[in-house]
Amino acid sequence: MWFCNYAKSYSFNLGTARKNEKEMPHVSFMKHTTHEFLKDLKTHHPQILPRFASNQEDRKYQFWQRNSLPVILYSQKILEQKLDYIHHNPTAGKWNLASDYVEYYYSSAKFYEEEIKDFEFLVDYR
Repeated sequence: MWFCNYAKSYSFNLGTARKNEKEMPHVSFMKHTTHEFLKDLKTHHPQILPRFASNQEDRKYQFWQRNSLPVILYSQKILEQKLDYIHHNPTAGKWNLASDYVEYYYSSAKFYEEEIKDFEFLVDYR
């Protein structure tokens, strides 16, 4: 994964994806992370699990927005524009999660600005 930013009600993730024979890469990502969220919450945080309960017939829990679509980043300029938006989002007035975007822990900003790798899954895109 190249960039990330996680907050209370959203997640931004950018990276390369390989298509498999069964489904689109973002669908695989959502299925895998849903399985991991569910496993972790059942084991370590069962009191939080009811927050994700769903009334839909095809699922007991809902972690991701339905029908979310990936955005294709077709040039380096667009990729860097999205990177800038993602990294600065935690300091936006609506969220105000940090006073300095580089200091927001759940972001890859520190990795790119200060070369500090808090998350092993990050890979520099350049």
